[in-house]
Amino acid sequence: ILSLEKLVNDSGEGGLYCTDDELQTIRVKMEHEVKTAQMSKTNERANLISAVFKGCDCDEDGHLNEQEMRIISNHLGFDGTDEQWSEEFQLLCSENGVDPGSGVGPALAERLLNDESDSGCFCSDEELRSLFTKLQDPAEKAKLVVAKQSSRDAEVSRGPVEQDVLRSDIIGAVFRACDADKDGRLSEKEMHGFAKHTAFKGTDEEWSKEYKALCGASASLGVDLELFEKLVNDRTDKGCYCTYEELKHILDKIRLDIHNNAFMVQQETSEEAPKTEEEQQPAQFPAETAPSDGQPEGS
Repeated sequence: ILSLEKLVNDSGEGGLYCTDDELQTIRVKMEHEVKTAQMSKTNERANLISAVFKGCDCDEDGHLNEQEMRIISNHLGFDGTDEQWSEEFQLLCSENGVDPGSGVGPALAERLLNDESDSGCFCSDEELRSLFTKLQDPAEKAKLVVAKQSSRDAEVSRGPVEQDVLRSDIIGAVFRACDADKDGRLSEKEMHGFAKHTAFKGTDEEWSKEYKALCGASASLGVDLELFEKLVNDRTDKGCYCTYEELKHILDKIRLDIHNNAFMVQQETSEEAPKTEEEQQPAQFPAETAPSDGQPEGS
């Protein structure tokens, strides 16, 4: 940097002197070129994801069903059973508010493939290009679709490692559902929301003591995913162990609570909205017709 500064300030024959206006013009031009390159790369990736989506959409209905999404998952290294993938797919759809029967649409697929968090299924540009190339070759594409196993074979092939992976996934999903402010940590209040769906029936004050006992030195910072998983897997009195089925049930209840709360807020907002001039006007009713002279009332 110092050498460059020396060159552009050197008005001699050995320098590359530039006026302030010339430097400003160069800066603007270079920034424009960088932004153009970034936009080009973004568009290239979006087009690549779109091409992969279309290649996986075997029935061409504009959505990826369970088997079609598995093509992507298999390419990224998933080697579980049909039952395990079905649970993964159901979880993925549930987390993103999608009906598993309808499948994953283009917008959600793009978001998932760009999501580098645990809840996404990120694909690098190289992985996308590799998958796209395989999708163009029917023989290679067929290798990405695993033949379905019988339920007995699936049960036999399932081992403790696969069970641990599924359990870890559901724990992560519960953690993200409880993390209302999306800061990657569960506060005392957010953990209380989880505890209410377990055996804890105490007061707020009792929970505060329980929370501090569970978290120890981490209480002030909040519970991160690693500690949450440790607590949910701890069968001792120092943890809050949950079975896989209990975790699935808790996840469904938390998501239902979130949906109901969002609906209530929407209703309250709608009720508090200012009324229009027409709504503020009192209702107008037609005046009763007075009986004519000589005609008795009610005739």
